[in-house]
Amino acid sequence: MFFAEDVGLSVATVRTYRWVAAKWPTERRVAGVSWEVHKVLASAADPFEVIAHPPPNERTGRRAWDGDAAKRAVRWKAAVLVTVEEKVEAVTELVRDEAVACRVAVALLKRRRVVFVAMRDGYPDYGLAGWPREFSVRSLARGGSSPRRGQDQEAEQGSWLRQRRGALVRGPSEGRSRIR
Repeated sequence: MFFAEDVGLSVATVRTYRWVAAKWPTERRVAGVSWEVHKVLASAADPFEVIAHPPPNERTGRRAWDGDAAKRAVRWKAAVLVTVEEKVEAVTELVRDEAVACRVAVALLKRRRVVFVAMRDGYPDYGLAGWPREFSVRSLARGGSSPRRGQDQEAEQGSWLRQRRGALVRGPSEGRSRIR
């Protein structure tokens, strides 16, 4: 505690420095690899084995450690998201709130490619089991109108679609209010 005050650091910072130094004896530290990487990899099951095999850098292709690569190696969240899985996980975390998730889903379903890919996904239902058979991937991508139907059917199913959409965006505690 006195040392931390003498050098102008917090006690927690000095403890972290000591912990990393204890995990990485001088003879096992890797030259050219930052202290941050050593700190992150210290939590790996076998840090000496992990640090010996740096991953390829996404931009350069050269094998080298950086802070984000170390975080990925120990399954921590990286500061810069690179892989599709990392980005999906980040978005999923951002839309935990049902109201936000509903608004994002509606916004995403306005993209034709998203609708097409979602409808071709192997997931069996997506809550659409009750949708009329006349709806196809192509008609949904165009906004729900299908050239095979007459105007009466289109009006009826358009009304059904609006009711279904309203049911999907209403939460159990929100009663009849709709998210817009």
